[in-house]
This record gives sequence, C-alpha cells and structure tokens, in this order.
Amino acid sequence: MNKKQLSINMISQIAAYVLSLGVSFFVTSYVVRYIGTEVYGFVGLANNFMSYLSVITVALSGMINRYITVELYGGNKDNANKYYTSAIISNIILSIILAIPIILCIAYLEKIVNVPSGYVTDIKLLWIFLFALFLIQLPTNVFSVSTFARNRLELTNLRNMESGIIKVILLFLVFSVLSPHVYYIGAITFICGIYCILLNYYYKRKLTPELQLNIKMFDIKLVGSLIKNSIWNSVQQLNIILFTGLDLLLTNIFIGAKEMSLFSIAKTLPTSVMSFVGTISGTFTPQLTITYAENDTEKFIKETKMAMKICGFLCAVPIIGLMAFGTSLFKLWVPTLSAAEIRNVQLLSILTVMPYFIDVFVHPLFSINVITVKLKVPVLFNVISGVLNVVIVYILLRTTSMGVFAIASISGILMILKTLLFTPFYSSHVLGVKYTTFYGPLIKGIFANIITLILFYFINNMITTNTWTRFIITCLVSGVLGYIVNFMVYLNKEERRKICSMIKRK
Repeated sequence: MNKKQLSINMISQIAAYVLSLGVSFFVTSYVVRYIGTEVYGFVGLANNFMSYLSVITVALSGMINRYITVELYGGNKDNANKYYTSAIISNIILSIILAIPIILCIAYLEKIVNVPSGYVTDIKLLWIFLFALFLIQLPTNVFSVSTFARNRLELTNLRNMESGIIKVILLFLVFSVLSPHVYYIGAITFICGIYCILLNYYYKRKLTPELQLNIKMFDIKLVGSLIKNSIWNSVQQLNIILFTGLDLLLTNIFIGAKEMSLFSIAKTLPTSVMSFVGTISGTFTPQLTITYAENDTEKFIKETKMAMKICGFLCAVPIIGLMAFGTSLFKLWVPTLSAAEIRNVQLLSILTVMPYFIDVFVHPLFSINVITVKLKVPVLFNVISGVLNVVIVYILLRTTSMGVFAIASISGILMILKTLLFTPFYSSHVLGVKYTTFYGPLIKGIFANIITLILFYFINNMITTNTWTRFIITCLVSGVLGYIVNFMVYLNKEERRKICSMIKRK
C-alpha cells in the first residue's frame, strides 16, 4: 500500500470532517435559534427525498469509478472514454426525466407532508435550490473519477474544505444582514455545490486529460451493461432507505413536524460521525481496487485488515464520545430546547449512532462487494432486513406509544445483528478464505470500545461540563485517553511498534 499517499488522504479526510462538523454546528444552532425547531427538519427531509431518487441514479453511477479506474490501469484508454462519455450523457437524460416528478413534488409539498403554516414558501424555496443542485450534480459527478483513479483523494478533501469555508462565510454574512429564512441554506448550498463541480472538472483535466467527452463514443450497450452490473447497488440504496431513509418521513406523517425536527437535530452529529467513518473507510478503496486488479489475494486481505484496524482506531472514539457526553453537548449547542426535549434528543442520538459502535470496525469490508462485483447476496440480505425494519416500525407505531423511539431503535438493532452475523462472514466467503478471517479485528475492537465507553461515562459523571470551555477541555482530555486505550488494547505489539517508529521518523 502507498503509505505516503494513504497518510495524505487520511489527514485530509480528518481535516475535511472537522470542518464539515463545524459547518453543521453553525447551521443547526443558528436555524434552531432564529428560525425555529419546526423548520430545521425539512433540510434533512429534503436529503432523504434525494436518497429516494438515488435508487434510480445509482444504477448508472454507482460503479463508474471502479470501471474507469480498472480500464485506465489496464491501459484501455478507449474503453475508459466510452464509460466516461456514456455515464455523462445517460445521466443528463436521467436528470431531465427526474426533473418532472421533482417539480410536481415541490409544487404540492404541503399536501404530501406536514408543513408548518407560515413556512410553506420558505421551505419550497429551500427544496428548489437543493434539488436543482441534485439534478446538476447527477451528470457532473462523473468528473470526480479522476481523484479516485489517481488515488488523490486529498484534492477532493481540500475541495470540500474550501467549500465548507465558503458556506460558513456566506451563511454568516447573509444571516447577519438579512432577516432569517431557511431557504438561505439551500441557496448557499447551491453556490458551494457549483464551486465543487468546477473544481472537479479542473482536477479531471489535470489528472486524467485522456478522459474526454466524445458523443461518438456513447455506447447504449455499455449503458445497459452498467445498469445490469450496478442494479444491485440500486437495490442496496433501497435497503439504506428502508433502514434510515424513511425515519424523518415516518416521523412527520405519523407524529408531527416538530418531532421530525427534533429527530433531525438528534441525527445531525451521528450523521456527521457516520460520514466520517465512511470517508475514512473510503480512503482505502482506491488502493484496495488497484491491489485487487493486480490479483494479489494475500496482499489484498492484509491491506483490508489494516484498513479495518485504522478505521476502527480513528473513528471509534468520536462515536463513544457522542454517546457519553451528548447530553452536555446538546444543552450547550441548542439551549432553546427544554430539558425534556434535550433528554429525548440525546436518547435518539444514541439510538442512531449505536450500530456504529460495532460497524466502525467492519465498514471497510463493504467495499469488497463492490470491488469483487459480488453484490447479489448481501444486497438481498439487506433488503429483507430493511423490509422487516419497516414492517416492525409500522406495527409499533400503530400499536404502542413508543413513537419516534420505535423508528430509531429497530433499525439499529437489525443493523447490529447484520454487522455481527453476516458482513465479516460473507466478505471471507467471496474472497475464498477462512470464515473467521475478519472476526479478530472486530471482536478485539468491541472489547476496546467497551472499556473506552466505561471510562468516558466515569469522566462525565465526575466532571460538570456546563460551559463550552469546560466541555471542550473535558472532551479533549477524554479523547486523548480514549485513543491511548485503543492504542494499547486494540493494536498488537508489532502494530504499536510500527506506529511509534513512523511517528519518530515523521
């Protein structure tokens, strides 16, 4: 594995995550304080509706990075350009088609979901900006293949950081000068999205100038092949929706707009943490793809295990910190909420992030199914679990008073069972190795997490964190202790020696 490039990618991923988390902090706190709790949830609901559309869009774009990368490294320039051109043109057509239902949905939004009176126009404008960016990004996201194919993910992270800084500056200026409206978030997100598209195109020209849009290379048969090979990605996206994509919509319909917004607040930080896990895990995907293309199974398994360990080591501590210190954080972050609302938000936050207490160690294994194009079995398994989740939640909403807690808890329980009983087992199966190959890092990681969680709860009970200064200092000290625990418990002697040696050299 290219250790230097991996380090660069990893550091940039962490920096981009920290900045993204800061943006989420600013946006959420400001909107809740100055616009109202009822409105904030519609930002998350719009993102959920986009995920519904992605069931269709991922069939064309879900594996395009993989195919173009393999063709480029195989020296097949013409095939790479056929994939590149076909993906862009077909996605342009798809954007035009999807624009019709999107326009109708926004036009009749208040008839589809519960929209607070007095905010209908504001929320519709928010959705117009967000969905307009979605339609533009659909064909232009293909430009981002260049940073993936050349394993230069730090450029993507740098772009995201720049976009985040621009977003914070514009939000601060707009909300400071003008009367507050939630659609400002949509407008500024649109501007930042266009900025990212332009940078992606620049990187495309710089890193892979051989990739050129040529309408003569459009191949309808290749598009059909892409859809055929990526159809399981669409089904997998449907599974994600069945697990977590319907939660805000179900809350809005069955319980109410305010409860949806409280749930959306509760999901803000867990979503950021999950994104952090995904980006750290994704750092290894380009190199793993290249290694797999070299047909070196032993090296591939070694790199996968290392990816599991690094992902777990880096990401577990923030997850545990959110579980242990969440109540103090929400009191400081959204002080306009009542004590009862704070308790509910924290419980919902724990239920949302709970699966990642375990999942963080096996997340890199998810890329194996894509890299090996072995998607059918895991996707079908996930869909069955997702349907079961929706059925159980619906029954609980109709027959019990659990309310939003039913929505948050059932999906977490099912995801934990999947992580423990299926993912490591099937990853070993598709690679033709022992079924226990990937369970070692998982079991050891869970043990380290339990120790860290007990430590964090002890610190939280011993120290009062009623100011931002005390809270930040407590979290920093706890974080250092948490990483020390992970370093000593999760990593073996040889791995600790290598890391110490690497730090000394740097």
